[in-house]
Amino acid sequence: MDISRRTGTLDVGGKARGMYWVWNSGYIFFKLEGKTVNEIDSLQKRFQYHIGGYGGYDAKTINNIKMKTLALGKVLVSSKKNPLINIQVDIAKFFDNINPVKVAEHRSVMWGDWSVKIADNYYSIFNLGAVKY
Repeated sequence: MDISRRTGTLDVGGKARGMYWVWNSGYIFFKLEGKTVNEIDSLQKRFQYHIGGYGGYDAKTINNIKMKTLALGKVLVSSKKNPLINIQVDIAKFFDNINPVKVAEHRSVMWGDWSVKIADNYYSIFNLGAVKY
């Protein structure tokens, strides 16, 4: 649908601000930015990974959509019970996973072969933590 009609979570001027590529007309599924302490040149410390790609609208493209089911078991929700579900993210596992990511070699990844490798990595870094009532 036209971008002006997207609301709620998909509103690129609202809740989706910073998670949409105007240059590529698509949403970013995973974004990780930071600095590394392992570089001598202070300008080269920055890295950014903005991963999107949904398989294409009119033509086939990279598809970096990853879906993972986290088995919750039974969670009781009522007017008296408001559970907090903790999703854990292991960022170290992101860098040292199926496709090890070396910041010095891949400072900025948004699209292409490395975006597919990074998508394979980020799939496994999310796990279910505790469910608290």
